[in-house]
Amino acid sequence: MDPVIEVLLLLKNNWSLTGNLAASSIAFTTRLYDESISMPQIVIRPLGSDSSPPIDLGGAEATYLDVEKIGFHIYVRFKQDSNSSLGWAKNTIYVMMKEAERIIKSGSVLTGDDDGLNKVFFVGGWNRADNLRVRPPLLISNGFGNIIKYKREK
Repeated sequence: MDPVIEVLLLLKNNWSLTGNLAASSIAFTTRLYDESISMPQIVIRPLGSDSSPPIDLGGAEATYLDVEKIGFHIYVRFKQDSNSSLGWAKNTIYVMMKEAERIIKSGSVLTGDDDGLNKVFFVGGWNRADNLRVRPPLLISNGFGNIIKYKREK
């Protein structure tokens, strides 16, 4: 299975927030940000791969085979009809970032392929890239991670 789809399904299927941040109220996609969608969006995009020669991981009795680089982006637009909507948007993006981190840390082993490879997803961190010049303003949080594929030696 495509690593981008695996990460998207990992997030979507394990999303536990409720109310206006329930999985059904968020657009999970692998496409670029769609400004016509008014709900919060989580976009998962490939950033390439690093196909280095296999490396022995020492005492772990595993061989490292490949790294897929994944970008995940959270977009939240806020309404301009109240003084508290900017605070709501900042809180929303923070809560969504923490939920994504929780899912990735608690369920980071991906098992979508039948090729005998184990995969672990690591998060490299988040950065904010808000765009307050557009109307309505858009809060953006970008995360980056690596899927490390490895084979256990018996």
